[in-house]
Amino acid sequence: MNEAGFLPFSFDNEKIKIIREGGQTLPLKAGSKIIRVSKNREQQSWEDMKRESLISDVLRKQNLQTTVSDVKIFSNDDISLAYHEIVPGDILEGSKGEKLYKRLSEKQKDFLAEDLAVFFAELHKIPLKDVKNLPPYAGKTINYDYEKNPDFDYGANKKRLQKFGIDLDEFRTSLTEDKVFCHNDLHGGNLAVDSSREHILNGVFDFGNADINNRSADFIKLCAMDRNLARRTIKKYNKLTNAGISMKEVDYQYLNWMAESIKMFENMSLNEEQQAAVTHKFKRDLGMFRSDVLKERISEKEKLSSLSLPQAQKKNPVALQAFYQKDITR
Repeated sequence: MNEAGFLPFSFDNEKIKIIREGGQTLPLKAGSKIIRVSKNREQQSWEDMKRESLISDVLRKQNLQTTVSDVKIFSNDDISLAYHEIVPGDILEGSKGEKLYKRLSEKQKDFLAEDLAVFFAELHKIPLKDVKNLPPYAGKTINYDYEKNPDFDYGANKKRLQKFGIDLDEFRTSLTEDKVFCHNDLHGGNLAVDSSREHILNGVFDFGNADINNRSADFIKLCAMDRNLARRTIKKYNKLTNAGISMKEVDYQYLNWMAESIKMFENMSLNEEQQAAVTHKFKRDLGMFRSDVLKERISEKEKLSSLSLPQAQKKNPVALQAFYQKDITR
């Protein structure tokens, strides 16, 4: 069949590859395009496709410095689909656990944080009036302000994290409610990069979860991928925006998210091998988190130690007291 007769593009001479089977859509790679075919246009998947195309319309008007996927939709009596040009490059973090980020140079990591900060600053500047009438997202956008959830159990989360050597009390803090338009799912699998360059970021894609949320929400998935990347990005973002995002706030949200994830697996009927794999993943991820917290504290203590006592007290009296009264090596 010659699709050129009704599609806005042609499959002629293009190799078509099924990216993933199962689910409500069939994702395909055809030449330079990613295509998602709705298996049943009455299902919510088609509504989500239309919603993402509306988000693309909004992003297109912003003239963002960062390349983003530009999703368009097509439907006739035979087929309904969404499509966009592939954002070229490798993904920063793969579905099988591979992490390209670890292999980057320090300069590349710093430039990545800078470029992500620019992307977030521009995204968060989008006027809320431009997005407030978007159709509601069908899935469940994570609300990281867990303490507002009537089912939230702080004590239970604290116990879950204690098993991995983390005291949730150290990170507990109130959350700011500065609402902006967020990507809401910016993990490494949604970042296209070229590691042969110093500025590795090629673009950002998958805005299906994008919605109005607390400003700090966009940094949680970065923290999950690598807390050091989140720290670097937040530092640069705060200079661009004067938003004052707190790393402690992001840490607290991330840790509750991890605790709730542990809870989810506790309620599953896993065999011994599956349980061991899940436990290993949480040990690895939370171990990396603890390691970066320790490095940050040691670095801050060294900076304060290099100052005279009056200078240190003026610079950060709370941190000075915390770092000198607490055994940070435990």
